[in-house]
Amino acid sequence: YMKKLTLEDFLPLTVYFENDRPDYKSMSKTTKSDYAYNYEQYYPKKEFYADRYLPRFKSGDRAQIEQKVFDFFDKKLKPGKDSLDLFSKILLEILKSGEKITLEVQGYASPLASTEYNKRLGSRRVSSMINHFYHFQSGILKPYIKSGQLKLRQVSFGETKAKRGVSDSRKDLSSSIYAPEASIERRSAIIDVTRNGKMKK
Repeated sequence: YMKKLTLEDFLPLTVYFENDRPDYKSMSKTTKSDYAYNYEQYYPKKEFYADRYLPRFKSGDRAQIEQKVFDFFDKKLKPGKDSLDLFSKILLEILKSGEKITLEVQGYASPLASTEYNKRLGSRRVSSMINHFYHFQSGILKPYIKSGQLKLRQVSFGETKAKRGVSDSRKDLSSSIYAPEASIERRSAIIDVTRNGKMKK
């Protein structure tokens, strides 16, 4: 027996982005790309990231070091995308029942680049995740967003929530870009679901 999943069961629902994505070197706070596009560009680079993480280590078991990167891709990145898709299906059924939903979506960045740039990058990551809801199943959620039945609240923290010790070195990209510790900071997350009763007909 498995209990029926609720939206709250997924929280925080976290998805991850490649370094400086979406929209490389942009100062915009928004993006036209949705999360599916960013994921499809990122996940096939698992071996690429592992190869560039290895130079950080002068010795050690290559397979064990590579596995740290593979674990990020297969236990964080992919499950995040899968969870977002399942969350969206459950969300659709709840909206069909007439319930009003507000989602709070937050964006984060690793400490590489300036504080202001990273705040904008965090905003683009939120924007990309919100675009997912507009594009999901050929736009099936769009009427709920336009009517206000589904509200999407946005917050960007940029690098301000990054864990201490995560590298911001431009001279050591193995640590500041390709290390799993840095990869974990490049994310967007749904951290809260607010239910506001049923819409009046």
